Amino acid sequence: MRVAINYSVDVEKIPKEICKLCREAFVIVENLPDVESDWDEAFDSKAYNKAYDILNEVRTQLVEVDARFADCNNILLDYQRILLAEKFENENRNDLEQLSFNFDSQNKNEEEVIDSE
Repeated sequence: MRVAINYSVDVEKIPKEICKLCREAFVIVENLPDVESDWDEAFDSKAYNKAYDILNEVRTQLVEVDARFADCNNILLDYQRILLAEKFENENRNDLEQLSFNFDSQNKNEEEVIDSE
């Protein structure tokens, strides 16, 4: 059974966290048992229960790898959303500051025109 575990990290540490989780999945892949000879032997000797156990073990580990990569994928998508939101916020802040500056400058110019009349 799988359960969700939540924890927080600083935004700037998210890429390292994703890499760490992916590395753990790669280790599982690297440590998958070399079952080809056992598989052939099980079928040659008609030990189908053994073949089933071998296949089931590999599938279980691949499910673990897939779940790890899915977690990494979801975290990466959320991180990209955060980066886009920050970029959008900064661009809007700059636009707002420029509009405010233009508005203030225009008001100052209008005040000078009124004062000179």
